[in-house]
Amino acid sequence: MKTINLLLTAGQLVRLHVQAAYFHLLETSAGVDIDFINNGATFANASGMEGGFFSRPERLITELTFTSATTQTIKFALAMGEGGYQRTAGTINIVSLQGDTLNDLAPVSIGVAATLLVAGDATLKSIRFFNAGAADIYLGGSGVTTANGSIKLAPGATYIETEAAAATWYGISGTAAQSLRIQTVS
Repeated sequence: MKTINLLLTAGQLVRLHVQAAYFHLLETSAGVDIDFINNGATFANASGMEGGFFSRPERLITELTFTSATTQTIKFALAMGEGGYQRTAGTINIVSLQGDTLNDLAPVSIGVAATLLVAGDATLKSIRFFNAGAADIYLGGSGVTTANGSIKLAPGATYIETEAAAATWYGISGTAAQSLRIQTVS
């Protein structure tokens, strides 16, 4: 595999003679138009391509032409076989969902009216709900009912919430005095 850095001047065509079966555009600062040529005949073109574009055409690439609306330096790779390049440009924020503190809350008695289970808390990474009662319990927001509750815990079931752990949670049952155990992870 060969890696090439090429300066493109805005609006000017650049032609390169190459021998390659694989093309990978690695870096650009703006879109680039590319023509793939075999023995003087253009057989494919790609318009406005940015870093990450690659092609392994059915024909051998003997020439490439590049044009760009802006002046920029591009980086690309050529190979006779296949290659690879994985990279993400920009800033990546990594948020850890792993907590380091377990909080075992007092069991909550769930009845036939929506009952507050856990107040919203942005520090929570996950919540574990265990139905220690004898009837189904439904979990959701303040308007949860036995008819609209989308999270149903059968007796003896555990539900672990990771996507909306920071939300305010309520529970309801069709039968009074059902016990729900709760553990939060922050």
